[in-house]
Amino acid sequence: MKKAASLFALLLLASVVMFSLPQIELVNAQDTIYIREDGSVEGTDKIRLYGGIYRFIDDINTGESPYGISIEKDNIVVDGAGYTLQGNFNTSQTSSGVSITGVHLRGSHVTIRNLNIENYRSGIQQSRVTNNYFADNKITYCNTGFASFDSPNNILRSNKLENNVEHLRISVDTLAQYNNNIDQTNTVDGKPIIYWVQRHNSALLIDAGLVFLIDCTKITIQNLNLSTGQNIFLHSTKNSTIQYNSLIGNRQYAGIHLHNSTNIRIIENTIESQSEGIYLQDSSNNQIEQNQFVNNAVGIEFQSADDNIIGNNAFSENGECIHFTVALANPTPSLGNTIFNNELVNNYDGIIIAGENIVSGNVVTGNAGKAMNLDGQVTVIDNLVADNQYGIDVTGQDNVLRNNTLMNNRYNMFASRVHISYWRGSNVVVLVNDIDSSNTVNGKPVYYWVSKRNERVPSNAGYVMLVNCDNITVQDQNICSNGEGIVLLNTTNSRVFGNNISDTVIGVGLFLSKQNMISENLIQNNDEGIRIGSAVNNTITFNNITLNNVWGINFKGSQTNNTIYYNNFIDNGSGNLQISIDKLYGLGLGNFWDNGTIGNYWSDYLQRYPNASTKSGYILVGNTPFYINENNIDAYPLMEPIIIPEFPSWTILLTTLVLEVAVAIFFRDRLKKQRRFDGF
Repeated sequence: MKKAASLFALLLLASVVMFSLPQIELVNAQDTIYIREDGSVEGTDKIRLYGGIYRFIDDINTGESPYGISIEKDNIVVDGAGYTLQGNFNTSQTSSGVSITGVHLRGSHVTIRNLNIENYRSGIQQSRVTNNYFADNKITYCNTGFASFDSPNNILRSNKLENNVEHLRISVDTLAQYNNNIDQTNTVDGKPIIYWVQRHNSALLIDAGLVFLIDCTKITIQNLNLSTGQNIFLHSTKNSTIQYNSLIGNRQYAGIHLHNSTNIRIIENTIESQSEGIYLQDSSNNQIEQNQFVNNAVGIEFQSADDNIIGNNAFSENGECIHFTVALANPTPSLGNTIFNNELVNNYDGIIIAGENIVSGNVVTGNAGKAMNLDGQVTVIDNLVADNQYGIDVTGQDNVLRNNTLMNNRYNMFASRVHISYWRGSNVVVLVNDIDSSNTVNGKPVYYWVSKRNERVPSNAGYVMLVNCDNITVQDQNICSNGEGIVLLNTTNSRVFGNNISDTVIGVGLFLSKQNMISENLIQNNDEGIRIGSAVNNTITFNNITLNNVWGINFKGSQTNNTIYYNNFIDNGSGNLQISIDKLYGLGLGNFWDNGTIGNYWSDYLQRYPNASTKSGYILVGNTPFYINENNIDAYPLMEPIIIPEFPSWTILLTTLVLEVAVAIFFRDRLKKQRRFDGF
């Protein structure tokens, strides 16, 4: 008993002692350490003021505090004395932790020296201050080591930046704010930083880790081996050369960034695993040739960059090879660029481009997304586009296409704008393009007609688009492997008959079109057999619409007075319906699914209506209407599929007439019998 009491007393004493001892300081998760404007220190007792110098006396771990130290006072010296300021940010998981900034500098004429900083999103960050001095600091395992925003006239000496995602970021509004004194005693991953301002006629002869050229001319950068967080940045620099370098990053930042720079030759570099391999921002008349772009998010990014030449480069395993961006803050397109003789192989997307630029002689193959996306005013000549998921997607107006060869793409020609736009409004100008029959799909010519009248599309077409046309005949075509097989856009009084359309996203598209006849076609194995978008008074009859993956017919927009009868709808879609009608526009008010005596054959008719039988007084017509929605009902569904004749189209009228005459004779004979019975 005494032993048990003694043991209890000993444990109690140990507990008291444990909680009485000074604890190792972890700054409260909600607290930031401040050096206030009045010179006071808040949030820690591990920074002491000695002889006018704020000196660390121990390591500080700020835990989950958003900021480590916020310095508000001007004209002070902070000496880390070799101690460490540590947050909880993890560079391998860029969303982890909440430690935003190690040292948040809000004062000017401040010296920070001898401090180790690690595990923050930004090791040191300053904004709109000036004339600060940084010496003998070591910044490691941060997303950005040193970040300076609109803060000029700083001096950096003997700082070490290691294992950061991005080592040095300087972002300014004016060229003058780039005026800093950063010499080669500063290093990134053991290699010197080159930060040259107004340097001329020089060659970089050392293996630098980071290069900034500000307002320089005639500089040569060559034979560098740059890795994660190491890159080349040029601002307002002219007549210089970047060649024979290897830049391998982590897809976070641009490998080579040109801002407001001209006449730069970027030749025979290997650029790998960057967010942008090369970023051209407000930069013109540059030459980018014979480079290898591998596994970048974007190979070359254009933003308000004109008259550049991009030639004889190789792109592989990139997210996008070449991308033209229009920034919201500066909505000026990039113009006058020439993209020629490049090989874009096994990427996701190839060339995403808009504006008056030229794309010629490129080989674009094996890409998992779009080979090319043309968003307006692009001239595209003599390109080979093969074995991609999507070939050429024409999404804008005033593009010119000549002598392009599209082969073995899952979808060769594509106009995705009609899929998402034309059923919502009346703007048809976006797809007015100059695309002649010198362009081919699997060896067959493309017929992209604009404002033609009274013509017949020649046989053996690879793709057919009719824009603003009237009285056009599209007959006896065998079209497959496109975004769309045959499209009528703002087209009237035309006939699409006797065609075989397969393996497209949309087999036949009717957009803003009226009084057209779609008949005798075999439309199968597409995503959607027919899409009707804001189209009226069209007739769809005598078609085999079968085995389309999503819908037999998909109605979009305010479609009315379309007549759909005497068709076979066989095994379309994967659900219970073969037809989709947009609920936003009145559920297809005013479309007709029979001609008063004959409707359509639906392969799922008896599955949906197992008790249906032949309608009294009719031949092969079901006695239960086929319900699509409350406004779309086939009142005379056929019990068996019709046979689509392989004869000239006039046989449709004759066959229909014969069937209707047979029905009439049946009723006449039945009436005679009834009268005889009544007379008896």
